Amino acid sequence: MLAFFSCKQNDAVDNLGKNNNTPKARESVTIGYINDEEEFVPIENEHIVAYYQHIEHLSSSAILEDFEVREEVDNGTTHYYLYNHGIDGNDHAKIVSNLSVYNNDPTTLALAGKTCTCKSESCIEAWGCDASLTAGGSCSCSPCTGEGSKCEKTSTTSSLSAISNFFVSIGIVG
Repeated sequence: MLAFFSCKQNDAVDNLGKNNNTPKARESVTIGYINDEEEFVPIENEHIVAYYQHIEHLSSSAILEDFEVREEVDNGTTHYYLYNHGIDGNDHAKIVSNLSVYNNDPTTLALAGKTCTCKSESCIEAWGCDASLTAGGSCSCSPCTGEGSKCEKTSTTSSLSAISNFFVSIGIVG
């Protein structure tokens, strides 16, 4: 089970920036990737961390935790996102990736290629620097508050083949 909890300074504002819908946390889901034969291959949290270290250029000592899958409806369409947060050196990182439903089963979700990372050394004590993706794939970081606060954004798009190749390269094959 993946779980993540975050605080918002103003609960009336949806930090995902999509129609002010309240995202719903999903439990009992399986995360994976789609291999070159278009089969679903399940992965564990540590494999997701390795993937993020690879595509987001996080250090090998980065600690990512608090995984949560969120479901959100935007204009009648359900979208799924994987959220987590962690520490990379002196920076706090908040990461979100879009997920796709495999075989029409909303409990089987595959990494879909778009990832947004927001990192800040000073923002974690204040509100802000939360990563978000829109249904269209736009990446944004919420503003930081406090003197000297800044937030660094990284947006990555990977093809399904590149995702598959990465997991195969670390020995996760279906």
